[in-house]
Amino acid sequence: MEFYLSIIIVNWNTREQTLTCIKSIMRYSDDQACVQVVVVDNASDDGPQSALREISDSVELIENQENLGFGRANNVGLKSATGRVVLFLNSDTEITEGFISNLLKEFDLHPDIAAFGCKILGYDDVPQHSVRGFPSLTACLYSD
Repeated sequence: MEFYLSIIIVNWNTREQTLTCIKSIMRYSDDQACVQVVVVDNASDDGPQSALREISDSVELIENQENLGFGRANNVGLKSATGRVVLFLNSDTEITEGFISNLLKEFDLHPDIAAFGCKILGYDDVPQHSVRGFPSLTACLYSD
């Protein structure tokens, strides 16, 4: 089956956050038939596999035999993605109402754009920084 949006979530010992993340996707997906959720588990030891299978049979679970790290695990998930648009979503994220439709609308409005960054809000609705400056010795010494 081909999807319009593939969401890739890397899980490593974040079972409860991952479950909450998936529930938010299920709650706010306008048309769940168009959304593919791929969870890549990095050999967690907190028992996420059975819990993820119980939450929805539509969630694709990839179980790595070792912790491949965040980037490599996302690449593993990307191989299973069939969506026209791919969203890499951290396991501690909860999406909000309208997020998916607004994201897809932006891709439709700007077909020449290959990637978007999202506005990130904390649980207190305060915007969160999603980027850092280029690494330097000074930045490392004075980082927060």
